[in-house]
Amino acid sequence: MFLQHYFEFHFYYVEQLQLFLYHRAFLSDLLFSFGGLSELISRWLLQFFIHPKMGALITTALLLAIAILMNSVTKKINPKISLILIPLLSSVFIFFLHLNHNYYIAGTVAYILALAAFLFYLYIQRPIANLIVSTLFTLLLFWWAGPAAFLFAVTVTLWQFLTTRKRVLHALTPLFVFVILAFVSVRLSWVGDYRQTFLPAIYFHPKLTPPPIIYFPWGLMLLLVAISHLLRNLNISRRLQYVVVAGQLLIVPVIVYTLIPTHGQHSSAEYKKMDYYLRMEGWNDIIEGSKKPITNLLHAYYLNIALMETNQLGHQFLMFDQKGTKGLVPIEDKGLPSLVVSNELNFTLGDIAASQRFAFEANLTVSKTGSPRLYKRLIQTNLINGEYAVAEKYIQLLEQTHAYKKWAMEQRRFLYNDKAITDDPLLGKKRRGLPTDNYLLASHDPVHKVNSLLKADPTNRSAFDYLASIFLFEKQVSLFIELVDEYCTTEETLADLPEKFQEGIIVYYESDPSAWERYNVNPRVTEKYINYKQLYLENRSDPRVADILYRSFGNTYWLYLMFND
Repeated sequence: MFLQHYFEFHFYYVEQLQLFLYHRAFLSDLLFSFGGLSELISRWLLQFFIHPKMGALITTALLLAIAILMNSVTKKINPKISLILIPLLSSVFIFFLHLNHNYYIAGTVAYILALAAFLFYLYIQRPIANLIVSTLFTLLLFWWAGPAAFLFAVTVTLWQFLTTRKRVLHALTPLFVFVILAFVSVRLSWVGDYRQTFLPAIYFHPKLTPPPIIYFPWGLMLLLVAISHLLRNLNISRRLQYVVVAGQLLIVPVIVYTLIPTHGQHSSAEYKKMDYYLRMEGWNDIIEGSKKPITNLLHAYYLNIALMETNQLGHQFLMFDQKGTKGLVPIEDKGLPSLVVSNELNFTLGDIAASQRFAFEANLTVSKTGSPRLYKRLIQTNLINGEYAVAEKYIQLLEQTHAYKKWAMEQRRFLYNDKAITDDPLLGKKRRGLPTDNYLLASHDPVHKVNSLLKADPTNRSAFDYLASIFLFEKQVSLFIELVDEYCTTEETLADLPEKFQEGIIVYYESDPSAWERYNVNPRVTEKYINYKQLYLENRSDPRVADILYRSFGNTYWLYLMFND
């Protein structure tokens, strides 16, 4: 319940960073890769994170498995003591790794396999059997768990040196086997480099540096074996044992509290929530969650997209902390969040070519076969563009998944069927709005691009409100008036202009009140401006004039134009 309550949207987010296919070739390639079994199990588990509570349940099960296996190792080595602190700390460190979406839970599965193999090894009593089992497990773990086999080999070697120092060759055999396997694998290019074969960094995004905490569970496993053995002759009373256990349990929450600020991923929690709402088209949830101060541009992007999708961008102009033009025009970089939001924004605007480009580039940055949401978008954009063969390829891909099979099969009715596309409320509208001119050469200029979209479909309300908002935020009122003159040519369209846009018209024609009536400005807006101007003239010499005006006219465009830098 704790994990579900506080990290629900994290689980939904990481599910989108991989794709598991029920396809023989995919499963075979995955299984026979380096650390293949742990990768196969982890990605099979991750596909269920899309379902409520499943992410929290699976994560809890994995963490419990680690604690139980490590505690079993302790009891097997030394039944007299309880070193519950080390198993719990291992689970805590891995829990914080799970909160980092750049960590692959294949590392957790591999760790569990190494623990289970070592526990099984401890039950083998005969020296020759020990040697055979440790060698066999090193071979299997190298294939199944990747670098976790190195952890197993080092742990076995440590245990042999602690218990039977006479058999030095036996102790070193698993390490020798691992080194030979690593050398051959790198030479044959089965593994990229030696760092991937020896260190758990392979369980982290390859383009990023893993946090030091990723090495802590490995060190704790070795520490557990050493301390359990060194305290084998320690005899303490039962009462003292209870005190020791209680003391260990008290240490855990202190360490958790210490790690939360640096590894709790609070900075990304709001983003993951907004991203989930956007992906599920929960526009009202995004708008409702934006009534508080917005602390980053990603949130502003999501808010403005939600306002456009609900035809509220113009009507809610200046009513939220929209971050001005910066919240409307995303910064283009190669990071996944930026690429995803650019894809979503352009799809909302109707720029299908740009949406497809950003979706494709974003998919390339996802290292685990791509993202389901991005494949869905690529299906939509190719259907809109009439690229049915490409759309069919992506449909076939999603038809081999657990959670997206039904959706993918439903898209087949659009393949090679222009009428079905035209009749669809979403795809048909987007196809009708495709620009006919070659605007791609100037696609980095949002003004030129949106103008092309409006020429193709003058009823594109999202594009109109978007461009009007840019002009007003930038205080380019003359360009705003040109936009209104071109696309609001009837009394009906003028009457539908949002209040803040009408305020912009008054600004431009401040000296020509007759134009206000010509543009069908609401009398209530006209009266409000008269009151605003009167209050300003009465207090213009007061240094607090902005504060005085804000009390009565806080969200007006007039106040923004005069006092917002």
